[in-house]
Amino acid sequence: MLFPFMIVNYLDGKIYWALSKKCSYYDYLVSNFKVEDIIDKFIDYLEEIPSQIYNEITSVFINTKEVVHYIYSDEEVKIIKEI
Repeated sequence: MLFPFMIVNYLDGKIYWALSKKCSYYDYLVSNFKVEDIIDKFIDYLEEIPSQIYNEITSVFINTKEVVHYIYSDEEVKIIKEI
């Protein structure tokens, strides 16, 4: 439900919040120079989530094999912040 924002297993083996580059919304953000603005707003949104709920959300994603099995690259995602 947060797509194009997602939790990803990245090349360095760490897990991050990221923005998918494989989405027409990302193309829109790039063409309108709004990528950094939307990332800043998303980080603000994450910081408003109570820690217990945030931890539950990230834990479910991390424990889902489909999320951690695939390793994402720079061509696919823009890294936002480490979990």
